[in-house]
Amino acid sequence: MVLLPFACGDDEATTEPGSTGASVSDSAASTGGVATDDTANPTSGDPSGDPTGDPTGEVPPNCGDGNVDPDEQCDAGAANSDQGACTSVCKNANCGDGLVEAGKEECDDANVNYQDDCVAGCKFATCGDGFLAPGETCDDGNDINDDDCANDCAPSSCGDGQTQIGEACDDGNEIDGDDCLNTCQVAKCGDKVVHTGVEECDDGNVVNDDGCTNACTLGGVAPGCDDKLKNGDETDIDCGGSCGPCVDGQTCGGNDDCQSGACKGGVCEPKGGPTLMPGNCAEAMVGIDAAFAGAIMGNCGCHGGGSGGLMFNDAATFKAATVNVKATNADMNRITPGKIDESYLLYKVHGQQANAPGGGGGQMPLGGMKLADDKLCLLINWVKSIK
Repeated sequence: MVLLPFACGDDEATTEPGSTGASVSDSAASTGGVATDDTANPTSGDPSGDPTGDPTGEVPPNCGDGNVDPDEQCDAGAANSDQGACTSVCKNANCGDGLVEAGKEECDDANVNYQDDCVAGCKFATCGDGFLAPGETCDDGNDINDDDCANDCAPSSCGDGQTQIGEACDDGNEIDGDDCLNTCQVAKCGDKVVHTGVEECDDGNVVNDDGCTNACTLGGVAPGCDDKLKNGDETDIDCGGSCGPCVDGQTCGGNDDCQSGACKGGVCEPKGGPTLMPGNCAEAMVGIDAAFAGAIMGNCGCHGGGSGGLMFNDAATFKAATVNVKATNADMNRITPGKIDESYLLYKVHGQQANAPGGGGGQMPLGGMKLADDKLCLLINWVKSIK
């Protein structure tokens, strides 16, 4: 990949008064016409420094004769090439000059933006290089698959099939009755989840004569739907299973166990879907500039490069990218004016994205660092203030 070069500083070679000027040519002659004195190429190999001039500019008069003249940095004669160590205009090739040096560079886009396709050292961006490139949501530069950033450069979470710190297991499925629960803990008697094929019941208590023994077998008392006990195939006390449906907030094993017909994460939810559960916020009118400066700027910098398909650089682009824009990982807008329960961005910053209809993905900001309550309230009041 060859992009347009950029130039900084003076590209004219100089010779101190009184010097012979022969040492440059002599040095070049001993190294095949490429000057090795650091002063002739102060930014060689440093992609963060200024390139040594326009590598495609005017050709010095004697360029190509094999001698390094005062107005040249190098001269390899017929070997001068824009893909070699000495360019066709007799300048030393270096990372950042916009030319791809064969056998040494993979790319050279003449910039120091390491969130694009060409990163430090003039290498193509790859997952694991430590730079957040397009299409990546994280990149910690290591090959540890069970830390906060997995080896596919996606944030780690329970259910991704990788056992991370704090998880006892992770089978990557949503089956709560197998060996690994949906909380990424190993199934055991007393966890309130019936282990299919292993347990007859699991009421999560230590009462041995309530219909479900402490060995998670049926016994002691014949289960009933009015004994004020969770026993038999009930999912909560006297409801679910073969008993009547459970009300909102009670434990369920499927939609049929709920009066609302909505079982989400093992809990019955209202028919209209879940609601956001924010902290206590004093009502206030908040504009986009205040919301962006106080809560977004400085906390969500990864989206300046378009991370996760969401790109913004200031208050105006943040508003344009969120208000009345369909969310990628939920069945609602990123921001719906005046409605915090229908604004997926608020679920994300509260770490409640899994509670939203169709919700998924990681918490914002990335890295598990939750926004302070005052910043969360700024965003909530901004959404309420939008007309």
